[in-house]
Amino acid sequence: MEAILLFIIKIVLSSAMVIGITVVAEKGNPRLAGVLMGFPLGAGLALFFLGVEQGTAFASQSALWSIPGVLAMLAFCLGYSKVSLFYQGRSLPVIALCTTVGIICYFSAAYLLQHFLPETTLGRTATLLIGIPLFALLLRNPSTNVTSTTISPSASTKRSVLLARAGFASSIIIIITAIANSVGPTWSGLFATFPTAILPSVLILHRKNGSNLVPLLFRETTFGMLAIVVFAIAVHF
Repeated sequence: MEAILLFIIKIVLSSAMVIGITVVAEKGNPRLAGVLMGFPLGAGLALFFLGVEQGTAFASQSALWSIPGVLAMLAFCLGYSKVSLFYQGRSLPVIALCTTVGIICYFSAAYLLQHFLPETTLGRTATLLIGIPLFALLLRNPSTNVTSTTISPSASTKRSVLLARAGFASSIIIIITAIANSVGPTWSGLFATFPTAILPSVLILHRKNGSNLVPLLFRETTFGMLAIVVFAIAVHF
């Protein structure tokens, strides 16, 4: 009974998270939408349920790996953004290609972090301090600015679209927590930073507003992700 209740709570919380942030993002401006997408929503839920199911020590270790995992999430943003600029448009094939490249970049970066990240605290801190500004620089696009790019007013969102967003987020949280015992705290922490909230949000906004909005969203997301770093440090301690 307890397992069933926990399963339902995962679905409800993760669904509310993605639906809420995408609705707010669609009604706001690109800067607000980008910053919100970088908040510790997916990572926060993942670490919470890792602590509930695997214990606080497991969640604490996972949180340490969620901190450099931010770089893997930024790799997703960079891959998606660059492809969207190269293949201008909002067609489904273009969005599918952007998503595929972004996910490949995410898992490639996660693999490199898992195998080559320095073991010392100083080394990991240096990697993060260099990596985040570097990604922020790479994600900048001089041709796109806040004043010239806006989010199209949103009509009432179809129930099927809301359910699709909710289902995606729920699936990711459930998968991460289900495999935690098998993959250990390292990969669990890295997987916690999978773009659970970012991906469904950017898919909707890209489809509605076109490619020019994407690099602006991700440029602002970089600053929002600093919240994940602070959050993960707090969870660890």
